[in-house]
Amino acid sequence: MNKIAHFTPLELLRVRVVRATNLMAKDIHLFGKNTSDPYIKVRLGSWSADGAQTIQSATVKKTTNPVWNMDCQFAVQKGTCGVAELTPQKAPE
Repeated sequence: MNKIAHFTPLELLRVRVVRATNLMAKDIHLFGKNTSDPYIKVRLGSWSADGAQTIQSATVKKTTNPVWNMDCQFAVQKGTCGVAELTPQKAPE
C-alpha cells in the first residue's frame, strides 16, 4: 500500500526593507563624521534559529542612514503565523 504525504499549501510572504535612520555609529573617526557599515538580517520563523528562514542584505558602507530598497520573499504555510525579525548589524572589519 502506498502512502500519500499530505502537504500544507505554501504561500508567499513579501517583505520590503526600505531604510533605517539614525543608527548608532560604530566606526569612530578622529576627523570627520562617525559612521557605520550596516546591513540587515530579515528572519522569519520561530524564536529559535532552527528552521528559521533568514535573508541578509548587502552592506551599505560609511553611513548611519542606510537605504536598501530590498524585497524579501518567504515561503510560509497557509493559515499559520510566525515571528518576523529585522535586525540591523554592523559589518565585520
